[in-house]
Amino acid sequence: MLPINLAEPLRRHLVRIKAQHEQDLEDGFGNVHLPFALGRKFPKAAREWVWQYVFASSRISVDPRTGKRQRHHMAEGLLQSALKRAVHAAGIVKRANCHSLRHSFATQLLRRGYDIRTVQELLEHSPREITKGVKVLLRLCVALAKRRSVLCWVDQRFASATAAA
Repeated sequence: MLPINLAEPLRRHLVRIKAQHEQDLEDGFGNVHLPFALGRKFPKAAREWVWQYVFASSRISVDPRTGKRQRHHMAEGLLQSALKRAVHAAGIVKRANCHSLRHSFATQLLRRGYDIRTVQELLEHSPREITKGVKVLLRLCVALAKRRSVLCWVDQRFASATAAA
């Protein structure tokens, strides 16, 4: 699902986050809160790299559940604020938020030929939520008629946006 143009920036980001995690471990932090009973079942897992947040907070804070000092995920409000600034800077007059990006992504997947079940799984929607309304069903018909990859569409949009900038 990741556009080719984003693979290298994401790899560099993960290298920085891993270095930050290793420093946190040296400083005595480096734990994350594990879901459900995983922390009890795998006591050392909370310190392992594979469980760390991809978009970690820049600060160490106290986990309210355990009282331990650790790094949490980035606050959602930061992403929402960054998106708002980007929309404004791009001169887009329509309202846009993180949820509208989800809908846009789902629409493009359907237009590019992804089946409805794949879209449901990617967006964690139930069949009832995703199939509401006639517009979505019409988009599904269009998607079934076309069978192109959404990655091609994203790469084309990214390349044209980069060229215009």
